[in-house]
Order: sequence, then structure tokens, then C-alpha cells
Amino acid sequence: MYQKAFLVTVFGVSMAEAGNGFTSQFSHFMGGLLMVFLVAYIVKKFFSSYAEKAVLIGFGLSIFYVGIDQTLDYMEYGKPLNQLYDFASHALGALIALWSGRYLFKK
Repeated sequence: MYQKAFLVTVFGVSMAEAGNGFTSQFSHFMGGLLMVFLVAYIVKKFFSSYAEKAVLIGFGLSIFYVGIDQTLDYMEYGKPLNQLYDFASHALGALIALWSGRYLFKK
């Protein structure tokens, strides 16, 4: 099951590209999805004592990462609205991963 979820998200990310249009926001969305799933998989596999909260840990790390990343992008390039769109797209992907991860990463 993990392999199928991983392949679907990697395929989605590989179709997307950076810019400031739909494909850019889609890449941020799929990046949030993939990051949560990847962190949850690693936590579940290598830190079994935290397995019940693996998806929540993945969500937290994903949101923390994108917050720092978009803040640095804002400091370098400005354009606060673009950074907010990127953050929101990533967060939406992470939220969907959080919701669906409850079923994918059951014990």
C-alpha cells in the first residue's frame, strides 16, 4: 500500500513544474502530500514508539518546513502574495495527506 501511495505522489510531483501558475501550485500541493507520507513512513518504520502519531508528525514537520522555506523566499524575492499561495497549496496537500494518512498508515 505504501508503494502505491508513494508512486502516485512522485508521479504527480514529476508532472509539475515551478512558476507562478497552476503547475507551480500543483507542485507545492503534491510536495506537501509527499512530504507528509514520506515522513510518516520513516517514523513508522524506524521509530515504532511514535507509530501512532506518524502522520501527525509528518504534517507538523511539513508545515514547519514550508513556513521556513516560504519565509526565506519572501526575504529573498519579496512578493508576499506568491509566497502565501505557495504556502497554502503546500498546506492543503499536507492536510489531505493528514486526513488520508489515518487510513493508509493504520497498524
